[in-house]
Amino acid sequence: MGSMATLLQSTLTEPLGRMFELYGLARDAWPQAIEDAVFEYAHPVASQRIDVQGRLTHRYAGNDGRCRIELNSSNLIDGKQRYRRDKLLPAWILHLASHLGGNPITTIIIGKNGQVVINPLDPDEAKIHFDRILETYIAGLSSPLPIAPATAFAWLSSGGDIFRGELSDCDLEGIGEAREQYEGNFQFDGEAKDNPYLQRVYPAFERLWSGGRFTELCSE
Repeated sequence: MGSMATLLQSTLTEPLGRMFELYGLARDAWPQAIEDAVFEYAHPVASQRIDVQGRLTHRYAGNDGRCRIELNSSNLIDGKQRYRRDKLLPAWILHLASHLGGNPITTIIIGKNGQVVINPLDPDEAKIHFDRILETYIAGLSSPLPIAPATAFAWLSSGGDIFRGELSDCDLEGIGEAREQYEGNFQFDGEAKDNPYLQRVYPAFERLWSGGRFTELCSE
C-alpha cells in the first residue's frame, strides 16, 4: 500500500509541478497585475435588450501587451496530440469578452498536460463572435439546439462542412468520427451518454443531425 500511495502521490504532483512552471514563465512575460474589472455588455436579441455581466480577472501586462492567464484542471491535449477544444470554450468566451472594451489581449490556458495560447483579435471581430454566441445561447433557451461541443469539433476537424439534408444523403468526410464521438464505442462512452439533455432530446447521432442543422451550428 505504501508504494502505491507513493506512486499516486507522484502521479498527482507531477502535473501540478509542470503547471506552475508554465505559470511562472507566463508571469515572467507579463509581470504587472491588472486590477479586476466588472464586465457589462448589452446586445439586442429578437427586439429585447440582453444584459451580460461578470468580472474579468487574472489579467496581466507586459512588453507584449496584455494577457489573461488561466489555470485549468483538465487535460487540454488528447492522446493524439490534438487540442481538446471543447474544454477551451469557457476560456474562448472570456477571451472574446476581454476584447469588448476595445483593447486586444492574449489568453494563456495552462492545463495538466500543456498550455494553449489564444492570440489577440481585432476587437470588432471579437464583438461579432461574442454577439453570435449570445444570440445562439438565447435561441437555445427557447428550443433545444442540435449541437454537442466535442462532437462538433470532431466533425469540423475531420473535414465536415455545412450540409442541408438528411444524414443518409451526406457523403462528407467527418460523419464517422462525429458519430463515434457522440455515440461512443467499445472503448469509451460517447458525449451523449454523459449529458442527460442530449440523451433526452437527441439520443442518437441521426437525431442530432436534424436535417443538417447540426452542421450549420458547427460552422457558426
